[in-house]
Amino acid sequence: MGYYTLSDLLGGIHNRYSAGILLEPCAIRFSVSLAAYFYTVNVGSLTLNHGLTGILSVIGASKTTCLSWITAVLLIHKPINIAISKILINYKPEDKDSDRKSVHNAGRFIGTIERLIMLIFISLGQYAAIGLVLTAKSIARYDKIVKEPEFAEYYLLGTLLSTASVIIISFIL
Repeated sequence: MGYYTLSDLLGGIHNRYSAGILLEPCAIRFSVSLAAYFYTVNVGSLTLNHGLTGILSVIGASKTTCLSWITAVLLIHKPINIAISKILINYKPEDKDSDRKSVHNAGRFIGTIERLIMLIFISLGQYAAIGLVLTAKSIARYDKIVKEPEFAEYYLLGTLLSTASVIIISFIL
C-alpha cells in the first residue's frame, strides 16, 4: 500500500471511473483554500445578509459556528470520499455482481450521508446514537458481509475510516 500526501488525497484520481478529468478536484481545492483564507482573514469583520443574520440570531448561532459547519460539511463530502477510496483501493474486492456497476457512486453518497448524521450526533453529544447509524448500515449489507469475507474486511475498513474522519472533523466544531 502506498502512502499519500494531503495533495494526493485532494487531487485528481486517475482510475477506471474518472478518465483523468481534473476540473472537479481542482475546483474543490480552490474552494477549500479560498474558504480557509476568507475565514482566517475576515471572520471578525464578516458582514452577512440581513436575512441570514436574522436566521443565525434566531437559532443562536454565530458567524464562526456557521462557517465551521460549512467547512465541516464540505470536508465530509468529496475530500473524505477521495481519501477513503484512495486508501482502500488495494483492498477492494472484485465485484461478482455485474448489475451493481451502474450504481458505483451510491456507496459514496451513502457514506456522505452517514458522516453527516454522525457529525450531527457528535455535535449534539449523542455518541450512543452513532451506533444506530452503523447498525442500520450493517443490516443493509448483512447478506453480503456474511457470504463474502473479502467484502466484510473492505466494508469494516471503510466504515472505520469514515467514522474516524468524522471524529477528527468534529473537532472543527
